[in-house]
Amino acid sequence: MLSYDQLHEPPEYEGLSEWLFHLYRKRTAQCLMIGDISKCLPYTLETLRFNATAELNRREDNGRGLWLMTGVIVRAAINMGYHREPSQSSSISVLQAEYRRRVWFSVISMDDVASFFVGFPRMMPSIYSDTSEPRNIHDWELSDETTVLPPSRPLTEPTPATYLIVKGRLFRALGRITDFSNTPSLGSYDTVLEIDNDLQEAYHNIPAHMMEHDETGNVTPLRRKSDLSNFLLDSMYHQGMCTLHRRFMVKGRVDPHCNLSRDRCISSALALLKHQNFLEPSWYQASQTRQTLTLAAMILFLELEHRRRSPDMDMSSDTGSLLQALEASCDLWKDAKSTCDEALRIYQIIAGMLSSFQTLKETSTTQAQTPDSRLEYSGFVPEFQPIDSGISWEKDWLALPTEMDIDWVSHSSYG
Repeated sequence: MLSYDQLHEPPEYEGLSEWLFHLYRKRTAQCLMIGDISKCLPYTLETLRFNATAELNRREDNGRGLWLMTGVIVRAAINMGYHREPSQSSSISVLQAEYRRRVWFSVISMDDVASFFVGFPRMMPSIYSDTSEPRNIHDWELSDETTVLPPSRPLTEPTPATYLIVKGRLFRALGRITDFSNTPSLGSYDTVLEIDNDLQEAYHNIPAHMMEHDETGNVTPLRRKSDLSNFLLDSMYHQGMCTLHRRFMVKGRVDPHCNLSRDRCISSALALLKHQNFLEPSWYQASQTRQTLTLAAMILFLELEHRRRSPDMDMSSDTGSLLQALEASCDLWKDAKSTCDEALRIYQIIAGMLSSFQTLKETSTTQAQTPDSRLEYSGFVPEFQPIDSGISWEKDWLALPTEMDIDWVSHSSYG
């Protein structure tokens, strides 16, 4: 039902998939309330995971609730011993052991991604676990009679465990970003480079059949559930790059040692806005979609603002392409503004900010534009009036970090 709701409903479920999805979410929650989670009876962990998956895909902004629930799931898994390598116990069969590895791997992946979404610390750094990574093998290679596990197949060979393994490795790098972001100090740039390397390695090890680009390098439309899964992996990678490097992005303008952060932020922000072309308007009802796209837009706006203020110290040959990407994004926000109030508000803010950069595009190769100029954006419709809309530019759009996930204090500390 979730796949039908996110992609395309077949005729027999038209208008029903979202209702059935929420019914499933409520029923799993009721099962958990009736049962005693602390007893860790069979299928307790599976029910918790199903309910958390349903909560993750709600349209409401419930990231903190999911993060709290993930803590319960991790503790339940530890209580059931999933964090210890099952092969060390003679009472656990080879089949059960591999199943437990898969379950534990999915649990820690959920801890990684839930913490990354909300920006709060994850539980795993404080947990000792020696459970091995599940093997990339087919289900038909496992049975109750299996006494020795076959060797893991290469990730280029799709199995039911391939996506779990690839996603888990990528999410582990995202979890490290969360750990770094929660350090009291700014943190060492060497650590940033180390995490960047881990994220790059996880991303480049994604097999070709799970990448969202076709052989020509074009982004393929989201037609199937597999398309959606591959698309989300790519989006999570670029969101991770933006989150990891954004605190050092401005510093990269004056410190060559941090140039990588500036390049990573701009390229990943552009990639995220390119992804926007393949999202249907209904996707904007999801808070995570809005948060990811506004993060990318604000990074580009930040770069453009610094180019406008200090054109003499900047190579701005691609300023026009940045503005074109933002214009295209703004047009898509305009098409989706009727989906929810937040989409309308974000469209108004992006359009208003974009209008101040229009002359920068025209003069990027000749002269710098003064920071206080305000020009009309061609896609900015008259229905938005800053005076009558109730939006204060000094208060409202700067008050959006909760939704946009922008750390303006960290950005401006190097300005």
